[in-house]
Amino acid sequence: MDVDLQAIINSSRKIMAISKSQLDQLNKENYPDKRIKESLERSYQTAANTLKIVNGIKATQPMNEEAMNPYTSPATNSNHQQLTREEYRQFSNKNNQ
Repeated sequence: MDVDLQAIINSSRKIMAISKSQLDQLNKENYPDKRIKESLERSYQTAANTLKIVNGIKATQPMNEEAMNPYTSPATNSNHQQLTREEYRQFSNKNNQ
């Protein structure tokens, strides 16, 4: 998930930089096209909002995603205590039937 979020961050920053650059060039013209300017401003704002959302997701994401993954987290019983090998075998055999 971190790779996906990082890709979104990178592309959003790139969109913001390109939009800002094009807006700067457009503002240098004597009679800039309002529709193009509005489109670039929306593009910039959408990318900025996307960054805010992604940063919020990253802030609320658990530090260790592996601990949340049932396939990689240690086997525990209902009291969240580590299972013995025998308990794990019994649990595993019962679930595989």
